[in-house]
Formats: sequence, C-alpha cells, structure tokens
Amino acid sequence: MANYRAIAATSTALAGLLRDRYPRDEFGAGLDVSLYQTRDFETPMQDGFSVYLYRVAINGAVRNLTLRRTPDGRRLRPSLPLDLHYMITPWAQDVERQHRMLGWAMRLMEDVSVLGAGHLNHYLPETDTFMPGEGVELICDPLSFSDSVGSSASAASGLGDLFAAHGADRLRCACRRRRSGADAALRIQGAGRLSAVIPTIEVLQRNAALGLRFWDMAASTSAVDGLRVEVYPRRNPNARKRALPGPSGVYVAHGVSGLRDFEFDESDESDPVDAPWHRALAASPMIGSGYRIEVSDPQGRFLPVAFDAELPARGLFNWLAPWISPPQPIALPGGSIASPQMLIERIPLFSAPSRPVPEPLAVVYAQMREIGVGRAAAWSLLAANIDGMPAGLGMADGQGRVAVMFPYPEPPRAPLSSPPEARSDFRWLVDLTAFCTPASPTVAAPDIPDLADVL
Repeated sequence: MANYRAIAATSTALAGLLRDRYPRDEFGAGLDVSLYQTRDFETPMQDGFSVYLYRVAINGAVRNLTLRRTPDGRRLRPSLPLDLHYMITPWAQDVERQHRMLGWAMRLMEDVSVLGAGHLNHYLPETDTFMPGEGVELICDPLSFSDSVGSSASAASGLGDLFAAHGADRLRCACRRRRSGADAALRIQGAGRLSAVIPTIEVLQRNAALGLRFWDMAASTSAVDGLRVEVYPRRNPNARKRALPGPSGVYVAHGVSGLRDFEFDESDESDPVDAPWHRALAASPMIGSGYRIEVSDPQGRFLPVAFDAELPARGLFNWLAPWISPPQPIALPGGSIASPQMLIERIPLFSAPSRPVPEPLAVVYAQMREIGVGRAAAWSLLAANIDGMPAGLGMADGQGRVAVMFPYPEPPRAPLSSPPEARSDFRWLVDLTAFCTPASPTVAAPDIPDLADVL
C-alpha cells in the first residue's frame, strides 16, 4: 500500500498531469503549473495553473471496514484512507483565456478519472510510493459553503488556510448541551451602527446512519433528484424508512429501525462528534445487523436497484464489492488507453428504455434474449465501445429492453482545403458486448435487481 509520501506524490502528479497535457497550440508553450501554499496567492503567477491543497480528511467509511485476515491468520486493520481536496485555479490576463483554461482543466479531470501508480510515482525521486494496482480517483466537486467562507477551526489547526479534517462542518464544545438562555442582544456600535450579537445557546448533534450519492451513468452527474430510497433491516422488510436528499444531493436516512440509540447518542466525552462512531465500531455487528436499500424512480428515468449495507456507515456509503477480499471499488471496464471509471462513493443508476434521451447524447436500443431458449435476459448489461474505447454501459429492464446512452465521439477533422469541405454525416463503428448470467428456466426474474448480482 502507499506510504507516507502519498500526499506529496499525489500533489506533484496532479500538477504534472496539467503540465504534460495542456494543449500548447491553444495556450502557448510557456504556461506555468505550480503547487501553491497560502502566501503564494498574495503575488500569483501571470499565466498558468495553481494547485492548492486546502483540506486533508480521513475517509471514515473505508477506515472503519472490519479487520481482514492474511492467509497465515494475522489480522490487519485497514490502511489510512485520505480524501485530498485541491483547488485548481487558472491565472491569465485575459478573462476569456482564463475561462478557456478553466474549461479545459475541468474536462481533463473528468476524462482522466483515475491516476494510476505509474503516473503517481513518476514525479518524485522515489518510485515506490504507490504499489502496482493502486490509484487515486479524481472527482470534480464544488467547494462546500464552509470552505468558501472560511472556518474558525482552521486557525486552531495551526495549518493556516489548510482546513482541518472536518472544518466548520462539525461543531465542537466541552459538552453536548449548554444551558438554554435567551441572551442574544442588539447593541449600538460606533456612529449609530446597529449589529446583532447572537451567541451559541445550544448545540445539538444527530448522527446519520446512511448517506448515499448516486451517479447517472448516462449524463455522468451526481445531481439526481426525485428518487425514492427506502432502508429497512433484512429481518424486518416492513420497517421501511425513507432517505431524503439534502442541498448537496446526498440522500440521508434518519430514524432507521434499530439505530435510534446511535442517532441520538448522548455522550459526555470531550469529542462528542467521534464518540458515537467509536462505540458503533466497537459494538459491530451488534449495533445493527444487515440492512437492505431499495432505489426506484417515480418519474421513470432510471431502473430500480437494490443492495445490502452494514449500518451505520460513516461518511458517504462506499460501494465496495463484498465478494472480493479485501473489498475493492466497483470499476467500469476500461480500454488500453482509458482508465476504468471507479464507483467508490457513487451508486450507479442505469437509464430506463423509456427515458427521454438527454441532449446531446447518442443512444443504442436493444432487446436482450438468452440464446437457445429465447427468454428475455432481464437485468443484463450491454456495453458499447467505439473504436475500441468504452463509450457507455446500460442495464436491461425486467423484459430485457435496454438503452445505452453515451456522448457522441468527436467528429474527424476535415482536411484543410479552400473553400473548407462541408460534411453533414459522420459514421462510427459501435461494438456491443453483452454480460448475462442465465438463470434456471423455472426461476422468475426479480422485480428489483441486486447490484451485486448485476455487477
């Protein structure tokens, strides 16, 4: 596994990716790409990209996985998984040029998706920081509100503007509750200036047992609303609880059966934020046994899915393959050039055949049937490749109908001529590959497919 140089290697690899890939015919050969610290923003560069590491956080969901055993019986605790938050800023004297640079950088982060061990080890003198098969997933996310306005916690951290692990997302105090009192006041300051002084009266904490972020496989976005997400214990399917979306698009479940004591944990420890999670980990699996999550779309855009989870799950739910030891992230197949798309904290959603095609996407419709028996291949997968490169992945419904939606490839460049040659039609060769596990003819297809069985 990666060693202590992983943060430095990731930072230099990210800067190297921008430096090696930017189009020199577009932006020129002298574009600067540098790692920044806070004081560098006082006198920024004239033309280039700055890469600033503003937050380092521990991924609690991966860290709290159960201990695994080696073949000789030794128990190993999970490694220290980190989420590194970078701010990439384009600098230019011209606004239009700056916007062009910003658009290119965002497109690059989305297309690359994963940095492999070879790239991560390339820019440091040491070439063994990351082991073969390891990598770093790249996710483009907007700044949170606390990161945009700053945090009082950053001053206490001693790291300047480098935010602590949780920043202002979590409030810390000596006790869980303070004595209530209406001591807010209006005070006259200076030359008649009126200001409100509102102290902290009470801090309440409610722990969420589950947080889910979904991923639209067609539109490549996590901004998905209108889903019906239900959570219930496997031993009691009638005790269903809805998970509702928050402002960030994350679906959060409260009031889950069997986890009320965890959600309203009354702790007097000096660290009231982390204490419930430590107790949940110590009590596992007694605090909560297996749970089932069912996802459907009342609007008919996405096919239903279901999967199992062990709750409570700290942080965003990690979609890890339970049949692999140690658990591994689900990855869509990649090609010889394109890296696999990692689905770690994103639950894949597949388009229904009746979904209107979001522009400007292409679509391939098909009817999937099992060879020999002619039965509909319910909940099978269909992958589309163009020129040997993965383009899209779709899942069939209960009748074997599937729609694979994907972006159109870039049209080939027309040869230089005067006048320019006009072209109105383009053709690409689409290669289709089906994935199906035939079931017994006497076994009916389930109403809701299990993601573990499908993937």
